[in-house]
Amino acid sequence: SNSSRIIRADVTWKNNLTTPIKDAEVQIIFKGDALNKSSVSAESGFYRSVDNTIIFDKTNVPAFASIAPGEIGNLSFSFGSLNSYSGESVLMNEPSISMDIVANGKRLEGDNVPQEVLYSAKRIVKIATDARLSSRSLHWNGPFQNTGPIPPKVENETTYTVVWTITNTSNKIKDAKVTATLPIYVKWLSQVSPSTENVSFNSSGSEVVWDVGDIEAGAGINIPPKEVAFQISLLPSVSQVGQSPVILDESSLTGKDTFTSTSVGETRSDLTTAFKTDPDFKYSEDQVVK
Repeated sequence: SNSSRIIRADVTWKNNLTTPIKDAEVQIIFKGDALNKSSVSAESGFYRSVDNTIIFDKTNVPAFASIAPGEIGNLSFSFGSLNSYSGESVLMNEPSISMDIVANGKRLEGDNVPQEVLYSAKRIVKIATDARLSSRSLHWNGPFQNTGPIPPKVENETTYTVVWTITNTSNKIKDAKVTATLPIYVKWLSQVSPSTENVSFNSSGSEVVWDVGDIEAGAGINIPPKEVAFQISLLPSVSQVGQSPVILDESSLTGKDTFTSTSVGETRSDLTTAFKTDPDFKYSEDQVVK
């Protein structure tokens, strides 16, 4: 989608001179393909989209008609980035938005001759990558041959396949990891596909850990996603009759965006015996029977 991540910003202004400044104006000039033009807004300014400039002047900021020495104030505005992948356009790599901040005005010298006062600065906002984790359960499909009764039967083992998939948009991620915990009545079966992926099971904490490592920009968009499957086994108890037991607690993705040096993460809710992402799932195959 082309939805925006909104960034709110403030510019603080102050007259550092010993004389008043007349007809002050501040311009914020945006540059960069990542800017979502339709998301720019400024309460007390005008956004001129033809050249991506917000203009604050005395028509909207009355104080700018004449700023006394030492007078201080604040200008607020907000803007958003395009999603680094909008579906039909090309993938943006390491997107950023730069802002040139230009202030000017006039001060009156002793002989009342107006002189221009000018200030400028530049700021760059780096846009974080959009990393997504999906977590799904299968029985009839996937890389493993699953066994056991469906619907699951009390005191009989039924196996399921869990698939984790990670997609990533604009920036490389390093040190990525996915973790989840198995409930007490679910067993780890040491089956991982592809076997080259680094998935381990810590039996003391019943934790499944996928040490993903690096995730390149564009994973799942213009290169394959990062994906792994593993097999688990459910042994239902009589206390679970009529229920759809949880077979994997919530899954969490963590990692570091190498462009913005920020943490990325996403959490997916728990999986149950209702393996509805399997195309061959049928109604009520998830509820434990006696």
